[in-house]
Amino acid sequence: MEPYKNPLELAALASAALPGLQVVSVLGEQAIGDTVSATRVGDSEGNFWNVVAYRTNFQDWQLGVIQQSYAALHQLGDAGVLPFAVPRLEGVAPCGPTGFVEVLTVTAGRPIREAELSKDGLLAASLGRALAALHNVSPTEFDSLRIERYTPDQIRAHYLEMLASVGREVGGRLRKRWLTALREDVLWNFDPTPVHGQLTSNSILIGGGAVLSLTDFEALSIGDPALDLSWLLPVVSDQFLDRMSGSYSLAQDRTDLHIFTRAQLHSELALLDWLRESQEEGDRDAVAQAVQMMTELEADLAGAMLVNPTRPVVEVNFEAADEPLNRIARASHVTELETQEHSPEPALSPDEVATTSLSTGEVLAPDYPTPNDPVSNDPAPAETDSLRTESAAFQYLRAREASADDRTEAIEYPDDGLWSGVELEDADSPSYEYPRGESDDRD
Repeated sequence: MEPYKNPLELAALASAALPGLQVVSVLGEQAIGDTVSATRVGDSEGNFWNVVAYRTNFQDWQLGVIQQSYAALHQLGDAGVLPFAVPRLEGVAPCGPTGFVEVLTVTAGRPIREAELSKDGLLAASLGRALAALHNVSPTEFDSLRIERYTPDQIRAHYLEMLASVGREVGGRLRKRWLTALREDVLWNFDPTPVHGQLTSNSILIGGGAVLSLTDFEALSIGDPALDLSWLLPVVSDQFLDRMSGSYSLAQDRTDLHIFTRAQLHSELALLDWLRESQEEGDRDAVAQAVQMMTELEADLAGAMLVNPTRPVVEVNFEAADEPLNRIARASHVTELETQEHSPEPALSPDEVATTSLSTGEVLAPDYPTPNDPVSNDPAPAETDSLRTESAAFQYLRAREASADDRTEAIEYPDDGLWSGVELEDADSPSYEYPRGESDDRD
């Protein structure tokens, strides 16, 4: 059955879909497609109506679902949940063996022009917010409706079945690209949301650089929100897409890291859907065109993948004692013990160094004055003076070397608050000691 292309015929069908409607004017043919025709008419009371006729397979109960869907969306718009208007569906009726006609109120705005999809401006941001608002609506708002509901697994299974049925027409590299994406579990980890399902530039009415209303909700479902973004990818500029995707992500309630990757996949698989539909209808020209477009797509992609396949996780079993962190801790403990065992002498505190006997090496308790002792005005020993500028390590080294058999000579540095090191002259080999925090610049 051919779509209704005559505006006068559409006006007559409008009167059948909305009893009591008296059409007095036809504003002309608005849109024509393979499955839809639309026009605008005026009635005797000065109101204007959009009349849309569809050629599609449907069941009688679906007409009621379409009416309920429009009513629910219109209420969400009036409540401010949706930042755009939704027309009211005032009448719907079957026409012909497989079609139906709708009569809807006219909403503000005009369809997007193709040139407007290449500009990075307010429209891109407004469209991102509008789509995010639709996808943010809880699916429970439509629990009472018999709209279609699709899980991620059902969507994947549908595409895999479609690829298996017509896959012989698909090139090897393109087939691998699609299969890899369809089998990647991470890509399909999303929560189903309300989905428009058939967005086009004619479905989005704009004005003043902003989205004013959305129409054509006949395919409303609960499914993958990426589907509503897929139609944009082939037609918008990179600047428009960047602005829109940023606005969409900011307004989105749910985290969906891979939504635009799935949108690209939906866009490409639309060719596969068109190919299968053309084969079923026996349209050889359409089949040849679809195959040609897939061949060109494969050449343009040059083997690029949508996603990198996730490598399988290998399970590793080990005892608690062999747990990697435990082994690292044990190795660190052993290293610390070995360091202590090989240390020539234990570190001494400044007090211990100050009271070390140079002849015996015996460590004596420091002789601090008591409150009753008279305060001595005698100058402190040289070793005590040197503690202000020399570290405990230096003091210990000097005490130990001075008690030896005069094989070495300790070199003292001026008491100027800084020192760079001690050089010990040995008959065999010199050794150098540097205080903590300094670096050896002799290399």
